[in-house]
Amino acid sequence: MKKYPSEAYSSNSRTLHRYVVVAGLVLSAGLTIAPGAVSTAYADELASGSDSPAAIEAAMQPGEGASSSFVNAAPQAGGKATASSAESTSGVEGQNLPGSDPAKSSASEASAPGAGESGSASVGEGTASAAAPATGGGASATTTALEGGTSPDAATPATGNAPDPAASAAVTSGGLTLAAVPAAEGAAAPAAGVVAKIGEQSYATLDEAIAAAKSGDTIVLVANATTQGISMKGDLTINGAGNTITFEKDGIAIFGHALTFKDAIVSMMGIGSTPYAEWKWMAICASKDGSLTLDNTAMSLDGTGTASNTHAIYFTSNNKLNVTNGSTLVVSNYPQDALEWDGGDGGYNLNVTGGSKVVLDHNRSGIAGTFFVKVDASELTVINNRGNGSNGSHFDIANGSEVSFKDNGSHGLSAGKLFVKGSTVTCTGNGMYGITVGNSLNVDGTSTLKANGNKTKASASSGGGLRITKNARENLIAKGAVVEINNNGGNGLENYADLFIEDGVDLSILQNYEKGNGGGIYNGATGSLTLPSGAKIHNNTAAKAGDDIYSLGKIVVPATGEWILDQNHDGVGDHAITGWFEDGLGSDNPQRWQAHAEDEDANYIIGIEEGNFEIPLALKAAHGIEVDPGEGEEPASPDGGSEDPGKAEGSSSVETVSAEKAEVVAPGSAKSVSPKTGDSAGFGLAAAAMSVVAAISAAFAALRRRED
Repeated sequence: MKKYPSEAYSSNSRTLHRYVVVAGLVLSAGLTIAPGAVSTAYADELASGSDSPAAIEAAMQPGEGASSSFVNAAPQAGGKATASSAESTSGVEGQNLPGSDPAKSSASEASAPGAGESGSASVGEGTASAAAPATGGGASATTTALEGGTSPDAATPATGNAPDPAASAAVTSGGLTLAAVPAAEGAAAPAAGVVAKIGEQSYATLDEAIAAAKSGDTIVLVANATTQGISMKGDLTINGAGNTITFEKDGIAIFGHALTFKDAIVSMMGIGSTPYAEWKWMAICASKDGSLTLDNTAMSLDGTGTASNTHAIYFTSNNKLNVTNGSTLVVSNYPQDALEWDGGDGGYNLNVTGGSKVVLDHNRSGIAGTFFVKVDASELTVINNRGNGSNGSHFDIANGSEVSFKDNGSHGLSAGKLFVKGSTVTCTGNGMYGITVGNSLNVDGTSTLKANGNKTKASASSGGGLRITKNARENLIAKGAVVEINNNGGNGLENYADLFIEDGVDLSILQNYEKGNGGGIYNGATGSLTLPSGAKIHNNTAAKAGDDIYSLGKIVVPATGEWILDQNHDGVGDHAITGWFEDGLGSDNPQRWQAHAEDEDANYIIGIEEGNFEIPLALKAAHGIEVDPGEGEEPASPDGGSEDPGKAEGSSSVETVSAEKAEVVAPGSAKSVSPKTGDSAGFGLAAAAMSVVAAISAAFAALRRRED
């Protein structure tokens, strides 16, 4: 069942807290935990929509009297309030700009590790934070009792001992294996109180090590660690060696350099600001050319309890977020966007590669702005966000990747370019469109594209399955691909550009409902749509005209198949579909297909052959008057054989108009077009022609009855 933010915030927060507790127990016992073992399982459960974590004992609760090691300072209210526009599809919904760029301001540089903000450390500063704990020992490990008992030592601090070399085997969780880090053979255990090292130099806290680090250094953890926040003005790698890093006060400020977490578990619970004074409304922010890389690392950001204007990750210009080598990133419960840009000079990148996983869950929006998103042999899941799943980014999805946009309040996957190679893209349950393409669509023959059950938002004025805008160029779905566009609350396929779907594509457009025209397909005046032979397009509904196909532009209509018109769309019962039939053309010819009227003269059954059309067209896959009386049984012919219902020789119930004849009926009429739900001058000529054909058909039928 779909979970709304108010229902899921607390449950997801509790679930993740349990994982952190379990991680603390394992680490306090001297074990080496795989960096993805906790967060990856959590990501798996979020992606599957599970309400009951399978990777943690349901009965596990904090010990009586336990004290939390998290120290979450009150979030700063600085920054700009964000205006929400759920239905925006161009640009960014109510963007926030993070003040002046610190990389361009000497005054900002001087104040950068957060003037007056004790406890944070900055790369290259060369001094330790006065507020950093002196005794070390890493994060405080909360001792937790399983059901049936409590621990009197609920807040026993960790000793900082090195991981037990005997526990160096790889740990597998959530289908993802991350290498554990064994101690070097013959190496002595680190001295008590040591948490981090740079080369041979030891440090009692991670913040001391960060403050002492020079650009290009690598900090290696020898125990779990806490930090009051990281402010970076040099390149830095933090090798967790399987340990956990817990952010207690502020998040991360990156000033034009590269920060890498390797072999680590990173926890940012309730973090809503960075150490930099001007970035108080995001957990992570990077100035121009800054980058964040997760290498075999599990990072979790949970915005529960942060201020209403808080974003999770905010990029300002030419930034990169790299999630690679089996890493996991989970961003959840932020009042604003999970990943946001500021509309700068471009070059914003999200790279999910090497068997990694990113989950953006229950935020305002998932990916806001124009990012270049690469998903290679990995997973991207964007679910339950109140606004858009994405908002115009370019997607390159390849090599067995799984991308899912599900149950987002407005648009699902809204893309500029969408290239899919050997992968699966699934967009379901989104409030407006499942998939929108603004620049180019290319789906290769080994991929699957699903846009089912979208436009769930009752107040939405538009929405549906797959929409190709008029600015999109070179749109191709190649032979062998599987495309499902079913059960949407608007047009199944809405096209305004050149879209070529090759023969051999397994295309189904079924059970869609549109309040205007074209339940299955709406092809606008600027559209040129080629549908493949064998496509399944039937049992759709349009309130005004063209249950299955409505076209104002150019369209190639394939032959119908061995389909059944179900009772809901037939009006009487399940009957065999025998071809395409005229189904209304605006106010000049409002007659819809009808084959079951008590008065035979009230039936409207004008058959249209498959072919190429350049005139206004409204079609329904249906049948004539002589229909199949049983379920799948064909009526016997006089000679004892059987024949296709509605196509029997001598039948007077259907007048068929070919594509060639239809093109002559109203030449050039497609030039005068209407809005999607309106009428056009072109309808008059086409409708008049169809009415003449209908009158001739009725006249011949009357003559035959007299002769009989």
